[in-house]
Amino acid sequence: MQSTSRQFAVMHRMTCADHLTIASVLRTGFLDSPLESGASKGESYLSTVYRIEVEGKSSRDEKKLVLHLIVKCLPASAARRKTFRSLEFFRNEVAFYNKVVPAFIEFQNKQKPKHPFVEFPRCYFALADGENDIVVMEDVSYKNYKTTNRQDGLNYEQCEILMNVLGRFHALSIAMKEKEPGAFKEAVPSLFETYYKPETKAWYINQLQLFTDIAIDAVTKELLEKVYEEKLRKFADNSCFDRMCEYVKPKEPYAVISHGDAWAPNFLVRRSAENENGKVEGICMIDYQLARYSSPVLDISFFLYSCASENVLFNQFDDILKAYYKSLIDFVTDLGLPAEILFPFKEFQKEILSYFAFGLGMSLESVPLSILDADQTPDVESMSGEEEIPLTEIWALKPIESKEGRMRLALNVKHAVDNKFIL
Repeated sequence: MQSTSRQFAVMHRMTCADHLTIASVLRTGFLDSPLESGASKGESYLSTVYRIEVEGKSSRDEKKLVLHLIVKCLPASAARRKTFRSLEFFRNEVAFYNKVVPAFIEFQNKQKPKHPFVEFPRCYFALADGENDIVVMEDVSYKNYKTTNRQDGLNYEQCEILMNVLGRFHALSIAMKEKEPGAFKEAVPSLFETYYKPETKAWYINQLQLFTDIAIDAVTKELLEKVYEEKLRKFADNSCFDRMCEYVKPKEPYAVISHGDAWAPNFLVRRSAENENGKVEGICMIDYQLARYSSPVLDISFFLYSCASENVLFNQFDDILKAYYKSLIDFVTDLGLPAEILFPFKEFQKEILSYFAFGLGMSLESVPLSILDADQTPDVESMSGEEEIPLTEIWALKPIESKEGRMRLALNVKHAVDNKFIL
């Protein structure tokens, strides 16, 4: 997301505020809420994002309060909204904040774990009606939450910290599904698949083919053994989109509410020092536009193939999976349930084998986009008109020029083939 700083006095300039005034947001009473961890600015094609400073007074004691907020709303450009299907993604994220988060919080209040999951953004207001769509969250960058440096891939310690968050997040579903199945079943249907479904095939298939061609070029140039190119071509053939659609379908009993876009930029970390060596004091997981009900391995595989260093993938892979599993098991236990009965390690290993290729498919997109230079990044703010623009015209990417960039894709393919995730 490209954020634009705004002061409260000029909030009326936002497109969404033509229909939904700030007064209607303030009527929810969030100025009286205690300040907690929330969300920060990010990068997105799907919405327009503003950073805003709001001043107010407490209704209890007239004490002056200042809130630093992130406000996400629909892009002004109709072409941009249609091109990136902003309405669908927005509706899914609003459902997560309005339905899923309250259900998880209520469940934890009943179970009273010693270490509750608090890594959600603090969302003050969320609405999706197709016209006034808006999400108002705390801007935790003012509390020194930052994205993790991922230029060379995350090392083991960095991966473990973020994988532990995913494990605890997924544990909520495992535990709640067992303890309060009725309440869980009410929360799940609010989410829907936004990316891989038959209805979106025409929207994405040509772009997926472009990403596939880039990956094949990278593997051909960087890996001498022909088997890797052959396996990639088989995986990324004309049925690749349909295969990805199968991966995202939930299969019981181990499906969980997943983040969907679980890569490093969506994990904000606060440390005791300004560098990566400082002790972790807080983590906030943001951006739930792709949230879905699916195998937990979809989040794990996307994260590792998009963010992990070569050393983690090839030398510490089993260790990082065990670290994730331990965090999940420990939190299910903390929630008062028999963790290893509900999700045995052998079943977790089966899930890994069945679903890890999903992360490879996602990395075909995430890796090329993550290494774009600033001058190559599409200027979505300049999109105009009323009609949808093909994604291939927005992301008109060429083969990766740098050896380092090509190796990131090639090593993902090598890892997937060597571990028999793709056959």
